[in-house]
Amino acid sequence: MSREIWEIMRKLRGDEIELQIAFQCAPLITGLKESNLLNIRKQDYQRMKDIFKESELTIYPLGIHAGKITVFLYHRERLEKFFSGESVLALLHEIGYIDTDLKQVLPVFRTHYQQYLKEKKVFPHEMGLLLGYPPEDVKGFIHNQGKNYLYSGYWKVYDRPHEKIRLFQKYEHSREKLIQLLSYGMRIEEIIAICSNTEIWQLVDCDCQYAS
Repeated sequence: MSREIWEIMRKLRGDEIELQIAFQCAPLITGLKESNLLNIRKQDYQRMKDIFKESELTIYPLGIHAGKITVFLYHRERLEKFFSGESVLALLHEIGYIDTDLKQVLPVFRTHYQQYLKEKKVFPHEMGLLLGYPPEDVKGFIHNQGKNYLYSGYWKVYDRPHEKIRLFQKYEHSREKLIQLLSYGMRIEEIIAICSNTEIWQLVDCDCQYAS
């Protein structure tokens, strides 16, 4: 992220949860990613629900740990499409899932995630798939125990690193643009609404690039 954007973030005042959402969930909001994990303060939970209530994104709480709520945010249609891929289904079966329907996977994952936070023993590798990570990278992470990766960015990459690096660059671009829009005085709800319309978002994105 550029120094200019860090300066913008430092100077931004107002709703802290808006900045956190823009910073952490930009790839999801702009349609580049299927889902995202978000750790927020308990007092920010209702505000977060209000932010997303008119959006296409679904909020799925995973639990409370160390005074914060972990929330799984996802675009149902995009994530279900991702879950229909043969390699994703095969890896879910390998991990131990019999029913690979998203509605069935989520509550099982929540239990696994809460157990991991308490015991720090068995890591729920299905998390990578739920976050839309390429199955070849999730499988590589499992088989290599998180080592021997080719590149580390938003996740550890085990295959086609150049392709993933370009994708990570798009993620960074989306993050910078959303923070820019906040700095122009837009509310995060307005930004989410704009991003849900592909044609309008492309125009706004171009304007941001010109302004920068």
